[in-house]
Amino acid sequence: MAPDLTEETGIYDAGLDALMRALTGPAEPAELAGEQAVLAMFRSSGTPSAGALRAAGHVAPGREAGGRFATRQFRRPRGWTVRLVAAAAVVVCAGMAAAAYTAALPAPMQHLAHVVFQFAGVPDNQRGSRPAGSGHSVPPASQQLSPPVTAAPSGAAPRSSASPVGQVGGATISAAADSPRITAGASVVISGQLTWPGHPVAGVTMTLWERPALTLGWHLVGSVPANAAGNGVITVPVVSTDADFRLAVSGVAVSAPVRVTVVPAVSIALQIGTAGTTDLLTVSAPYAQPGNVVVLEVAGSGGRWTYLRQGTLSVGGRLVFLIDAARRGNDAVRAVLLPTALHAMSLSAPVVVPPPS
Repeated sequence: MAPDLTEETGIYDAGLDALMRALTGPAEPAELAGEQAVLAMFRSSGTPSAGALRAAGHVAPGREAGGRFATRQFRRPRGWTVRLVAAAAVVVCAGMAAAAYTAALPAPMQHLAHVVFQFAGVPDNQRGSRPAGSGHSVPPASQQLSPPVTAAPSGAAPRSSASPVGQVGGATISAAADSPRITAGASVVISGQLTWPGHPVAGVTMTLWERPALTLGWHLVGSVPANAAGNGVITVPVVSTDADFRLAVSGVAVSAPVRVTVVPAVSIALQIGTAGTTDLLTVSAPYAQPGNVVVLEVAGSGGRWTYLRQGTLSVGGRLVFLIDAARRGNDAVRAVLLPTALHAMSLSAPVVVPPPS
């Protein structure tokens, strides 16, 4: 064994160097104290007799202890105790080294072995550490990213106009609508901000995607470059059904969806009958769908509205009710478009049925 292993490995540690020198160097006077007394004890025990050797099977019959097979007195080599300790230390170190190479040591000991013997390739099992210089970097904008395709549940409650932040890597993008509830056919303004990380990103193109209610796919409706503050605003000119919107930067980030609920406008027109007894009440809801249910209500005592009759819209969003002027004269009536998965409930303004002249 070399007197200084640290010189061969190229690593120096004061404690490790002192330990190896103590194990491999010559014995100290204190370590050899009593050596002569121990040797005298061994010598005084004498040479085993031939009979004893035969009984033990160590001397062949007919041979004397002093003959060819006579035993010799044992002499302990100088510094034998120190060398035995050093050999045991080598065995223990070899076992620990094998365990360290296979990362089988407890976490603190494995990390210590990695620090001391890193030059020899001993692995580390400390978790949660990041190599230096592994800061965020912006992914290339050439990577293609599309909003995920998921179905919106029917009848889901409208969400807030501001969405949570969507994130891919270190970039974040937010999206918000100027109003979560609009009249069907009106416009909606979607605004957003792109940051990376925590700082605005300017000049990057943000795209706006729309997913109308009861559809699975997203389609592109507009784009805008982010300004110096990382903000962008896109106006959708016509929204005819409930829809989700989200902003995205290709290959970088995508926002959470923003739900916008539409309320179709409903109007009624009363046409006085020529006979003065039957009037025509026409209901119009251009942004509703054929087959949507319209309920006709009448105002009762105390301002409560009660059910009168109902019908379904035809193509073009129209429906005609017959009103008995003699019975409903001076009553207020209104039309109620019931909600569907495509739009919210809508009410018309009330009209008063004139009495027959």
